[in-house]
Amino acid sequence: MIDKTTLNIKLMKEIFMKLKYGYLFFALLILGIAGCSSNNENPPNSRKDNVTTQYFGVEVSDPFRWLEDGDSHEVQKWISDQNNYAEKVLSDFKVGPKIEKRIEELATTSAEQFTPKLINGRLFFMLFKPPQSQPVVAYRDWPEGQVKVLVDPNKMGKGIAVTGFWPSPKGTYVAYGTAVGGTEATTINILDVKTEKVLRDSLPYAGGGA
Repeated sequence: MIDKTTLNIKLMKEIFMKLKYGYLFFALLILGIAGCSSNNENPPNSRKDNVTTQYFGVEVSDPFRWLEDGDSHEVQKWISDQNNYAEKVLSDFKVGPKIEKRIEELATTSAEQFTPKLINGRLFFMLFKPPQSQPVVAYRDWPEGQVKVLVDPNKMGKGIAVTGFWPSPKGTYVAYGTAVGGTEATTINILDVKTEKVLRDSLPYAGGGA
């Protein structure tokens, strides 16, 4: 399953977080370079199990299903071994730092605004400003008001993202959902736009922001 073109898992996560467009091109570029490495060390072994499942009468082999258990000690060791091997392979490339620098330059794009909602003279929207990893909830008085950030998940802790936001009919409050680590266990909070303070009550386990 993994050979000498194995890419450092942590590096890939950083690239995926930073790049919104074109990341596949750079991933393939690095994988291609990795295949030319002079490192002759064999990659870590990936155990293959004899596991099959029938789907609508078709038997499908799934020898690496054990890797789906990300919390197991064996899988954690496998990830660590693959990362260590990838580090050795990538360390052979003298052009590696230049490629990494260029990727960071291309990843730092201009600010992007999306999901606009014009409510009672206020424009609420999501704002993404690289190199921040997560977009924020912001608003401005329409049409030329100053942009103000209401909800910034980048300051809330690792892996937290906004799943949605819903201004009140008068634009005085904003309900917003957050989730951790890509789960759909959304928690909805309500924020007072004027004071920028979060109200005491919250709604946990609200699904995908519904």
